[in-house]
Amino acid sequence: PKVIVIMPVFNTSPHYLKEAIDSLMVNQTYKGTIILVLIDDGSTNMRTISTLTKQGSTLEKLIVYTLPENRGLPEALNTGMQIAFDMQADFIARMDSDDISVT
Repeated sequence: PKVIVIMPVFNTSPHYLKEAIDSLMVNQTYKGTIILVLIDDGSTNMRTISTLTKQGSTLEKLIVYTLPENRGLPEALNTGMQIAFDMQADFIARMDSDDISVT
């Protein structure tokens, strides 16, 4: 099954953001397909934006979608849901950008 995880991001500390991404994309023991969709909700912190750009270019199953301005959590989640529907996800999960997924 194709699992898509939606992660809204707004000015998250790069340290926490990288930990959250790595916990899902690098350290995960789940053998199925996991695709992480990061929705940047108009971040203004350049360190957050830089981390998103770097992670998006280095991890294969990671998609970064940027909203042009901060629209709030519901809009970011709805955008992520639409992307997951368009990608025909079997399962959709959400994770905050300062959470850690434990295997």
